[in-house]
Amino acid sequence: MEYLYQEKINTVIPDTQFRQRDPLFKNSEAVQKHKAHRQKTRKDKPKRKLGYTSDKFTLNREAKHCVCPNGHEMMYHGDHFIINNKRYLRFKSYLKNCRAYPLQKDCMSKPLKEHGRQVSCAVDGESNTNYLDLMKAKINSESGKQQYAKRMWTIEPVFANITSNKSINKLSLRGKAKVTCQWTLCCIMHNIEKLWRYVNLVQI
Repeated sequence: MEYLYQEKINTVIPDTQFRQRDPLFKNSEAVQKHKAHRQKTRKDKPKRKLGYTSDKFTLNREAKHCVCPNGHEMMYHGDHFIINNKRYLRFKSYLKNCRAYPLQKDCMSKPLKEHGRQVSCAVDGESNTNYLDLMKAKINSESGKQQYAKRMWTIEPVFANITSNKSINKLSLRGKAKVTCQWTLCCIMHNIEKLWRYVNLVQI
């Protein structure tokens, strides 16, 4: 993302949540039905949602102090943690406090082993540019949506035909020159098929 913005390359790269932010998809019954079907048929289990999210913790950024929902003070680990070009404070619960917590399953996403619950929060006043947030704002805009819509009927069908219909989901050669040659042959095959279909349609 940083490279694209620094080189001023006009492109739209959607994140995994961009559909959920679009009211047209968020309120669509067809989309919700398809999403429910995928949840039932997916092999990997979705992550369990925590009952106690980070907003349930009492935090004082200036004092670098954090208290868990069970009333225990958490260990301060520093403010040098970088996530998406932003600096974060991180706190960790003492293992003995988490072991004695009756609602441990609602607070921990994984079984309690080496350490207790961890919580991170952004440092106020950070001016670091988050290029992922810039791309989110771009794809949320009307111009970004129009630009991404072009991809859906120009680029996506090409990859769908090559990977799904032709079962070419990976390149078997190694090296930039050989891979480029193999991919070029795949594109030629796709274009010949399009020409063949177009000629048949014109004749009809």
